[in-house]
Amino acid sequence: MTAISKAIPQAISLAVLGVWTLSSVPALAQNGQGARARNRVLPGQAIVVVGEGQASAQPDMAEIQVGVVTLAPTAAEALTANNASVEKLFKALEGRQIPKKDLQTSNFGVSPEYKHGPQGQQLAEIVGYQVQNQLSVKIRQLSTLGPILDELVREGANQIHGINFSVAEPAKILDAAREKAIADARRKADIYAHAAGIKAGKVVRIDEEGDHATPRPPMMAYARAAVGSVPIASGERSFHVRVVVTFAID
Repeated sequence: MTAISKAIPQAISLAVLGVWTLSSVPALAQNGQGARARNRVLPGQAIVVVGEGQASAQPDMAEIQVGVVTLAPTAAEALTANNASVEKLFKALEGRQIPKKDLQTSNFGVSPEYKHGPQGQQLAEIVGYQVQNQLSVKIRQLSTLGPILDELVREGANQIHGINFSVAEPAKILDAAREKAIADARRKADIYAHAAGIKAGKVVRIDEEGDHATPRPPMMAYARAAVGSVPIASGERSFHVRVVVTFAID
């Protein structure tokens, strides 16, 4: 047993699950364990800690799912009616200066509608057809989002699903979160080292993990019968960075 390992207090010794050489640290940084399991003092060789940082910004764009569902006695009639309604949506979006690159068909389908019995059971008889055409639309000026939703509903959209707010250029925000994550890792390493009677030295490895953006709660579907201007609250978008940092022991 080395002098360094003798100096590790009991509280930290309980957290040490094994002794690794510095060459074995990459496997530790990639084994999928949680943050608590990754904070390690490797006696006489290295300290491995997880650092976390978060930075937030106001969203500056949104993506909406908007579409038209049409019912008719025949598939041809349903398709014709649906096509006409979707063309109105395209013209409305064009009038709002939404470029074609920000429009994409996200779902299209034709399906039969069946007759239902007195207890609600589905029968084999086809009574009509449903056509659904849905678009994904990016709105790069949030101040226009409410009026655009109003206009799309007036022009025939009867489906508007999850509205996702985002930041068009997240690099600077992520960099701020990265700096905080590294600072957090250094803070933790210094705490472990001080408690162990050793000194955390230079960084020898950094691994960044996972998705950066926090989950975005979907907005409820906007009904065709809604009236008045649509109130929009974009809130903040938070970006989270987690890093696994290995420090040499001086």
